[in-house]
Amino acid sequence: MMKKGYFTTLSMTKFAYIFKQSISKVSSFLRQQSENNAWKNYRITMQSNKYLHCTMASNYSFQSQNQKDFMVVGVGNHDMLETRHSVGMQVINQLANQLKVSWTNERKTCQGFVAIHTFENQQRCILLKPKVAMNINGRSVQKAVKHYGILPENVYLIHDELDKAVGKFGFKYGGSARGHKGIRSVQQSLQSEDIPRLWIGIDRPVSKAEVADYVLRKFNADERKDISHSLDNCIQALNNEFQKQFGVKMLDTT
Repeated sequence: MMKKGYFTTLSMTKFAYIFKQSISKVSSFLRQQSENNAWKNYRITMQSNKYLHCTMASNYSFQSQNQKDFMVVGVGNHDMLETRHSVGMQVINQLANQLKVSWTNERKTCQGFVAIHTFENQQRCILLKPKVAMNINGRSVQKAVKHYGILPENVYLIHDELDKAVGKFGFKYGGSARGHKGIRSVQQSLQSEDIPRLWIGIDRPVSKAEVADYVLRKFNADERKDISHSLDNCIQALNNEFQKQFGVKMLDTT
């Protein structure tokens, strides 16, 4: 009878084989999960002479995430581009024009229109305009994040803000959607509130009952002038932000 801790050559060979097979199965499982949707709290138990445990507790597979690339999303209703509610898409359209990139309809992979700007270091900026309704923009963003392997914190949302004057803009780094259904949809889909945003003010109507109709109206002539000026300023702000956060300069503004 073998003493405790004593292994024959045959036993060691068997152990090495079983261990190798276990590692292979774990690697295969991780590769499969990297292609799937958000996943959480899985436990793999493989048995050789002892148990091999591997616990994952992350919303997105680290294998599929590209920490260099980033994404900019114009939140809104694509079939109502000129309305207040879709001012985020107006910004991203102008950004695409200045970057001289073309939109492609990625209906199957992203449920939206995508344009890609590639920097000299091969880092990419993915521009996205969801084709689905504002309230479910998150579906498109989730698909795009998965397809291009973008970290949630490297996704920038551009959206309208009722509680700010027309033309005002600023960054918000995470936090509650505060009633904005488009933002809430993205946060729920990515399971994170740590998503940076660039908001553009569209002002609020006097009566709360008018909000639903108000956001779907176009800007009047005077407001249009303010918004046109703000679009350029927003793009400059994004340029500065990405240079600070990712070390890349999208546009030469000198």
